[in-house]
Order: sequence, then structure tokens, then C-alpha cells
Amino acid sequence: MARTGLSGKEYAVDLSQLPATHVRTHSKVLGVLLIMFSLLWGGIPGAALIHALLTGQFEPEMLFLGIFVAIGAAIFLTGLWIITFRKKIIFDESEITVDKKSIFGHKFWQEPLERYKGVLKRTEHHRSSGRRGGGASYTLYIIELCHDERTKRVRLFTSRSREGFRSRWKDYARRLELPAMEQEGGETITREVEDLDKSVRDMVAEGKLGIDFDPTEAPPEGFEVKREGNALCLGLSNRHKSTLGAALMLIVPVAFIYLGFFLTEGRGNMLGLIGVFIFLLLLGWLIWTTVARRTVLLYPEKIHIFYRTRWGDTKGKVYLSEAIEDVRVGSAAERHGRPALIIATGDNKEALCGGLSDEQLVWLRNCILAVIAGE
Repeated sequence: MARTGLSGKEYAVDLSQLPATHVRTHSKVLGVLLIMFSLLWGGIPGAALIHALLTGQFEPEMLFLGIFVAIGAAIFLTGLWIITFRKKIIFDESEITVDKKSIFGHKFWQEPLERYKGVLKRTEHHRSSGRRGGGASYTLYIIELCHDERTKRVRLFTSRSREGFRSRWKDYARRLELPAMEQEGGETITREVEDLDKSVRDMVAEGKLGIDFDPTEAPPEGFEVKREGNALCLGLSNRHKSTLGAALMLIVPVAFIYLGFFLTEGRGNMLGLIGVFIFLLLLGWLIWTTVARRTVLLYPEKIHIFYRTRWGDTKGKVYLSEAIEDVRVGSAAERHGRPALIIATGDNKEALCGGLSDEQLVWLRNCILAVIAGE
């Protein structure tokens, strides 16, 4: 039996053996602390109101104490709910059973596995609040049983780390013998269990993946296409739209330098030094994106993505065709939801070539599939 507290946002259901029981509870300590706080927040003002009413000392101005009583009552009930909350989920080969209890009631239901559409993998983008969060953004990686009725969806996995995310998703689909579903940018992609470990080359050969690519058509603007030996070489457009637009980014550090060295004295020099540091970083980035061009070498057996300069090529990344399970255009969590080329290999998923237009990404995806599938 797996037991998971829900005071945090990360947990995972263990389905290594079926039937499996997963129990979700809240922190009892947190519930007790909330109840103690509610007695102080609402109890003391409430006692003062009751005393005033019983002794005939009540005045209309004392009604504002009712606000503290109402808030204290809400906190008290929240603490009781946290202490009494218990949700037990039983998974077996054919059915899901959910038994949920708290101070607010008891709910029990069962649902056949065959009514679930599949095991869905998706991401959610959040922003922390408060002093500790500092407004920092983060991504939740979520796996759940997908059902047409939202109340019958069952969360299987939640984490802020993408480590093991894809492998867990595939393991859950295998254990429950349900299709593996993936949500990207409003689009849902589904794979049957027997296709989970097949490469895109196998999927094309079996007619399960179509390719819409005409090699006689000219590529979109921004691509330079040529042959290098037995490879197709694609030179991609640089990241920034124009030299003028990119150069405008230098205004902020220049302003820091001017304020730090020319308009302030003493401690203002630190502002100037920060401006110099940022200026050099941005200038280096601008030079790099000007002289280096993202390049994709497509072989039937592999994909090599790297940067090419007049002084040579960077090492880049190599993806073996036999290990590539998916190539598509999607919104990548690692790029804050911006469109990118998604390449999935085994347990990993890479988001590449961000900054290209939708037309360029679609053409690149179809070109890659056509080459590695031997079309």
C-alpha cells in the first residue's frame, strides 16, 4: 500500500503490482496548527462578543469582531478537513475504485478501466507567490487517467522535475493496458501500448504515421538546403529578426553604465560595473548569433543538430533514427510554451530549434521524417 501526503505538490502512484492501493492524506500536523490558530484568531473575539451579549454590554461597533469569528470558523473547518481527509484508490486489472472521506462527507465510486480514454501526459505552468517564491515560474509534470467526466480523472504522478517523466508515463500505460496520450499545445497525440517503443521509421513503414512532404517544393524562407555527401544539410535562420531589433537590447546596460559612471558617485560605480557586465554578455550573444548558424544534417540513420561558423562546427547533438519515437511541432515546457521541434527518444524528450516560425517548424519536421524513414 502506497501512502502519500498532499501537503506538497509531488507524488507518484506505485503500480508495479496489480491490484494496487494508493492512499492520499493531508498533514495532520498542519491541520492541528490551523485549528489552534483559528481558536486564537476567532475564539477570543467570539468569546468577547458572547460576553458582551450576556452582560448587556453589547454595542453596534462590536459587530466588526464578527469578521474575525467568521474567518476563524473557516480556518477551523479547513483544519478539520485536513485532519479527516482520506482518499483511497484501488487499481486492478479491470476497475478503479475510489473511496474518499472527510468531515464534509463520504464519496464512493467505481469505474471500469475500459471507460478511460488512456494515460495522459501533460504539463502545467505556474508562478510562485510570496517572499519565498519571489514570483518564480515553474512547470508541473503530470500523468493522469483521462476520462470524459472530470470528476473521474485520476492523478497518477505529479512532479516539478522532468526526470523519469516519459518512462513513468509509458510504464503506467503498459501496466493498465491503456493508450498513451500526450498533450502538446492543445493537441492530443495517442499511441497504442504496442507502439510505445517503436521508432518513427517503424511507424511509417506500418502506415501508422503519415508524411506530408514534397521534396520538389522549395523550403520556406530562412532555410539553406544542400547535399553534403549522403546527408541533407539544412542551414536555419538565426534567432534574432533583425540586427537593429537585437541591438536595441543593449540600451539597458548602456543606461546602467551612463548612470553608474557619469551621474552618480561612490556606490553608483557598482551600477556601472553591472552595466558593463551585462553589455559584454549581450554583445557576445549578438556576435555569436550573427556568425553562427544552426545547422541540421539529416542522414537516414541519424540526425545531427549543431552550430556552424567560419571557424568550424560545434559538437551539437546526435539522435539515432532507430531510437527516435516521435518528431513533431509542439509547445515545449522547457521553452515556456513557445513552439519548438519536439524529438522524443526513449525516456527523453528534447525541445529544439525554438525561434522558428510555425511554417518553418512544420516543414523541418516533415523533412526530417521523410529522410529518416527513407521516403
